[in-house]
Amino acid sequence: MSSNRLLRDALIVNRTVDQVMKGFKRELRGALFEAGDIIVKRSTELVPKDTLALMRSVFREVDTTSDPDQVLLVIGYDRDQSLPRQYAIIVHEDLRARHDDPTQAKFLERALTEKTPEFMAKVAAISRRSLLRKR
Repeated sequence: MSSNRLLRDALIVNRTVDQVMKGFKRELRGALFEAGDIIVKRSTELVPKDTLALMRSVFREVDTTSDPDQVLLVIGYDRDQSLPRQYAIIVHEDLRARHDDPTQAKFLERALTEKTPEFMAKVAAISRRSLLRKR
């Protein structure tokens, strides 16, 4: 086999892998966003609801801008900073504050800790279905 043919075949394989990875990343973004609802739902159950403003400020997005090789799910509160300065951070971190059950400080952290196995299983299931559809 000539070196030109080997080089051509290697380029074809490389392009094919790139196309598959782009498609997988696109599917993974959707899977992360959809499965992120598990964590959002639990954190909104736990977030203190004094005025409901903090609960209503929850957001989730899939970020691919920081590193093109990574797909990152971002879940948080008060992205547009419409609440008083650093309110979401203060409410989340103040372990001395009293909250009505089931609300609490560390609402997002606890939701993530509790729901990670369910979240990961859903991402895997969505990704698996997507890959099987593409066959």
